[in-house]
Amino acid sequence: MKKVIGILLIVCMIFMLGSCVRSEQLQEDRVLDDGRLRDMSQYEKDNIDQGESIQEDEENYDYEAMPPQFEGKIAIVASTPESGRRDFYVAEVFQRKFSEDKIIHRNLPVFPATDSEIMHKVLQDIAADAEVSALIISQATINTNSAVDAFLDIREDVFIVYIDATEDNDEVAVRADMIIRTNYPIFGEAYVHQVKAMGGDTIVQYSFPRHMVIEENIMQRDVMKESAKNIGLNFVEAEMPDPLLVGRQDADDHIMEDLLRRVNTLGENTAFTTTDDSSTLLYRVIETGVIFISTFRPSPSPLWYLPVALGIGMPDGHFPLQISTYRELISEMREAAGFRGATGRLASWPMSSEALYMTMAMEYAIRWINGEVDRDYIDLDVLTEIGREIIYRETGEPVGVSLERHPDHPNFILAMMDFIVY
Repeated sequence: MKKVIGILLIVCMIFMLGSCVRSEQLQEDRVLDDGRLRDMSQYEKDNIDQGESIQEDEENYDYEAMPPQFEGKIAIVASTPESGRRDFYVAEVFQRKFSEDKIIHRNLPVFPATDSEIMHKVLQDIAADAEVSALIISQATINTNSAVDAFLDIREDVFIVYIDATEDNDEVAVRADMIIRTNYPIFGEAYVHQVKAMGGDTIVQYSFPRHMVIEENIMQRDVMKESAKNIGLNFVEAEMPDPLLVGRQDADDHIMEDLLRRVNTLGENTAFTTTDDSSTLLYRVIETGVIFISTFRPSPSPLWYLPVALGIGMPDGHFPLQISTYRELISEMREAAGFRGATGRLASWPMSSEALYMTMAMEYAIRWINGEVDRDYIDLDVLTEIGREIIYRETGEPVGVSLERHPDHPNFILAMMDFIVY
């Protein structure tokens, strides 16, 4: 019996020692990743001074510091986990960080188009709390405006933020104090420049007629085609079968066969994208060594498609098991890309847009409550500084965030992150 106990103790000690070594190695890997050289897009070059200044401050950043204090409460109405967005989880993080006494977290209706009464009830309950000083709604979907109208009948002294508003721009701009949404008009241009920065000379986009009547898809196609022409890249429109007509399997089979044929014709410095589900496309991309950059359909976030295709996690839109931060995720994805011979061929944004925009809104709202910013006009310099600090704090990546005002609405902020390469 003593021998058995002794053997068990030795095994436990060896296991604990191995875990410590692995932990130390992961820390060393992160240091290497933080300082690695990689191809930079023009946007990243323009903002390198931002990245360098953040890196210099990194060793002085106190991750355990108390969050900034503010009077009253901030209410967050966020999408449910079923939506596939990160809003719900980001709101939970805020509540843990600041306490449930300071952060009210409520859910959007699962079906906002038909459950408008639920949204009205949620906002009326929040308005009844006299301590609420700011309201963040993410995602500001259909029927948000009517619910906010009822809210404003009760409270007019609250700082209101819409994230990813889907209703008419003119209508949301007169209700919210600040709106943050991805700058879709320039996303296609940024994508094309990133392809070139990664050594690409051709872009192939797969789609089908049903998708190419959607305004966003048409706009992105046109922007990408024109941007490619301007910098000397080829742009190829490739039609694929509509999965709703032929079935998912037949559509995927076509992608697998056609991509291989095009690689043999166009070469490995070709970037492939699609307006449809990217998962099957991405598996073939990794096999053939061509280029893939995550797009806004469904999201340029590192949580979509790439972790699954690289074999480090599922389902899409969520952190893989045992990985809880973007820093860890990016490090693991770079290691997995290297193992599969795909280093320098895959790219995405460094974090999800929901996480960045909600955190920007939260930190700006605190400054608004504390009287540190103009109460009637969004300070774009302050918001940009907040955004770039969040990206580096969360990911360790020295990239900035580009913010522009909507030409018709100064409180409507259009945002872009730079891509990171794995």
